[in-house]
Amino acid sequence: MRVGDVFLGANGELSTLTNIVRIEQSGGIAVFNFEVEGNHNYFVLAKEDEFGQTCILVHNAKYKEPLVRRKQAPGDLDMNSEAEALREAMRQHGVPVENMDLYERAAKYAKNKPPTEMIDVIDANGDIIQIKHHLNGHKYRDNKTFEIAHYHGPEPDKVHICYPGGQ
Repeated sequence: MRVGDVFLGANGELSTLTNIVRIEQSGGIAVFNFEVEGNHNYFVLAKEDEFGQTCILVHNAKYKEPLVRRKQAPGDLDMNSEAEALREAMRQHGVPVENMDLYERAAKYAKNKPPTEMIDVIDANGDIIQIKHHLNGHKYRDNKTFEIAHYHGPEPDKVHICYPGGQ
């Protein structure tokens, strides 16, 4: 697994791996590395808590090069939280402060693309505008890079307002 990998959970939700932590175990710990013959996709138990089991869909794949985060473009921002990134995206889109708590989220799905969320909000002219949100980030297949979770600024393909995490 690599930072930026996107996983499909048993409940159908996507999650993006944002961090890898190595924990040394005194005395070692058993680790199993395997492939499932004839089936490259399978679910594994990721965690079990008071809410039940959380499984993720694993895909056997061989990557020639690790993914790296894309080079930040002029105007891109890294914020500390999703809420902070959303408010900055709204500010850049000309949403008045008094309208920033008045918005709706709508999921948008497209074949062979990561899920996108559209934020509908009222701008300074009283018009409903949409702000694109990649809540799990995404990969760029053409140059083997990825971007973490982010909102788009007014120029959708130019400004990314990023934050750590994702669902």
